[in-house]
Amino acid sequence: MVVLLSPLLLLLVPVHALDWQRLQTASQAYGATSAIVSALALCGVAASLLVQAQQSRANRLEMVRRYQLDLTQMALEDPETYMPCIGKLVESPATEARQHLYCASWLRFGQMGYEVGAITCRQHVNNDPRVASEI
Repeated sequence: MVVLLSPLLLLLVPVHALDWQRLQTASQAYGATSAIVSALALCGVAASLLVQAQQSRANRLEMVRRYQLDLTQMALEDPETYMPCIGKLVESPATEARQHLYCASWLRFGQMGYEVGAITCRQHVNNDPRVASEI
């Protein structure tokens, strides 16, 4: 606030009482401070854009995974109809087809958890029971 009012306050001071050399030094200090504040603001904007881009990618990935889950649930409900559409002929019992889809879903869960950093490689490989409880 004081920075904004300082030019107006200078109008109140008589011209012959001003030390112009001192005012020039002060204005250079304001310029340096302004440059630093502007650089910090620019860094803040850049960081927020990076975070926003990451969130946008995560939202798109979540949307694709939800759609994939919906398709898998359809195939689980009626494997005889939908399994041939995804490349597996249902010659075996429907239970085996459901087990196949369940295993594929579990693997996609592990992949997605690893991609977002919720599951480490060691937890995934060792089939750590904490994986499901931590997510």
